Amino acid sequence: MRSPLHHRKGFPRSCAILKEPWGELIRIVSRIPGADKQKQQELIAGQWVKLKEPQSSLTAILESIPFMVLNATITLLIAGMFVPVSFGYFGIAGSSFSYQIDLPVLVFGALGILVAHELIHLLCIPDFIRSETTSLGITYGGGFVYTEERLTRTRYLIISFAPFITLSIILPFILGILNLLSPVIIGFLLLNSLGSSVDILIALHVLFQGPSRAYLIANGKDSYWKLDG
Repeated sequence: MRSPLHHRKGFPRSCAILKEPWGELIRIVSRIPGADKQKQQELIAGQWVKLKEPQSSLTAILESIPFMVLNATITLLIAGMFVPVSFGYFGIAGSSFSYQIDLPVLVFGALGILVAHELIHLLCIPDFIRSETTSLGITYGGGFVYTEERLTRTRYLIISFAPFITLSIILPFILGILNLLSPVIIGFLLLNSLGSSVDILIALHVLFQGPSRAYLIANGKDSYWKLDG
């Protein structure tokens, strides 16, 4: 039975609640909530330090290009242990490209890898079902998971790296062992590798700016850290 979507009074119009018979499951939003100015003042007063991050999505994408290359290389090296990865394998010969793929396979495959990527992020957030500040975002440009829960630096890094490690490192290895790799499947795994680049960029900002015992909290698109105790 499919779960209905409900809008809750007091939530922005872009927010919906995915409900199950036993209660709320998760909030689904169409954008990251804006920063709460009062909360920002409280965080600064509480000696939380604002993390230095890319100021726009475009800047983040541009800064993450080296990680796109690195991630894709890692995935191809793993796949290359089981199949002859080359331009010819993907239907590229000289200046021409020839490969036949059904449109539904392309659409649902890309959508599936996107949903899997975000669900892995979500599942790594402690007690996300009961969280009042955790939501799954779906936009025309992709997806995201947002939470204002207080996270340890270690937990934050696990949340950030998990989709890439699971879908672009572990999964191709398993599929290779099972002899299930194909150019199409590798293409979807590479899509996840590319999409994980911004996650890794932000994770490295956290790794190098926040001490090992730091906690992190989000306020809109801004993140703050503070030492435990």
